[in-house]
Amino acid sequence: YMLENLDGLKNWNVSNATSFYSTFSSCRRLNNLNGLKNWNVSKVTSLKGTFSSCSNLSYLDGIKDWDVSKCTSFENTFDSCELLQSIDSLSNWDVSNVTNFKNMFYFCPNFQNVDALLKWNVSAGKMFYGMFYVCSSLKNVDGLTNWNVINAKSFQYMFASCSSLKNINGLTNWNVTNVIVLNGMFNRCSSLEDLYGLINWNVSNASEYVGMF
Repeated sequence: YMLENLDGLKNWNVSNATSFYSTFSSCRRLNNLNGLKNWNVSKVTSLKGTFSSCSNLSYLDGIKDWDVSKCTSFENTFDSCELLQSIDSLSNWDVSNVTNFKNMFYFCPNFQNVDALLKWNVSAGKMFYGMFYVCSSLKNVDGLTNWNVINAKSFQYMFASCSSLKNINGLTNWNVTNVIVLNGMFNRCSSLEDLYGLINWNVSNASEYVGMF
């Protein structure tokens, strides 16, 4: 766990890779991903836990231009990246085939906004469980304003313990018609001042609301 960079991998041809499951998980001293800048990941379908517990990683510049268009799972991809300051490098990722966003940014307590995700097409997404769970510096969700979540089934713990979140107006236009599970979605959001962002939600198909707030 002494690894601080991945520069030794910069010439690797990974063009036939289909999964990077936990590839760099728990590389706790890793502080940049620049060595992966030229990797061709166009066949990869899973980034599950790829950078999980890379607790010294603060920026994601090295994977800014990754072609993730074949990916279906981002489960735990950046889980417990405790020092992650910004996710701006992900702004142009094509996530249109991703169905599973479970715990993608779980326990990333330092980044303050999700504006970089404004253009993400998450219309294939079904599982959003804990996606921003314990993103405790997140102040608003305005970057999610245009998200099409028509196929979402679960928002369980999606924003739980986002203790700096003051409003959720960015969710006003979400079509949550097919959502079934809302358990703990905003649980322990201790700075939340109002719920007007949910005023137009049609939750007629939702059956589980345990500890939602």
